[in-house]
Amino acid sequence: YKPSMKPTILQGHTRPIKSIKLSLDGMHIFSASLDRTINCWDIQNKVCIKSFTHYAAINCFYLSKCGKILISGDNTGTIYIWDIEKVQIMITLEGNPVEIINSVFLNSTNEVLLVTFSGRGKNSP
Repeated sequence: YKPSMKPTILQGHTRPIKSIKLSLDGMHIFSASLDRTINCWDIQNKVCIKSFTHYAAINCFYLSKCGKILISGDNTGTIYIWDIEKVQIMITLEGNPVEIINSVFLNSTNEVLLVTFSGRGKNSP
């Protein structure tokens, strides 16, 4: 952060933002929201250029080191693996609908997906 930098305001989500990440090339910001979308923002032009939509509120996401894959988790226990270029779901992993996906991470060889989740109710494991 440089004190002389002007803040950039990006508007577009209709519900609170749960997670935000800068792309590896530093040209884009990805933001995940309870409005069921992950938006990809062009930093220079301050516009949303891509939007990835879930069926439920999104809690977390991960950008792969290669910059081609986005993995996201939501409030229905579902994980989506996206092709960022095509804005297309490659794989859907449906979990238990009473579990909330809290975090997702893919290792550097794209072979191991780590996921944390929690239950919705008081008596959930």
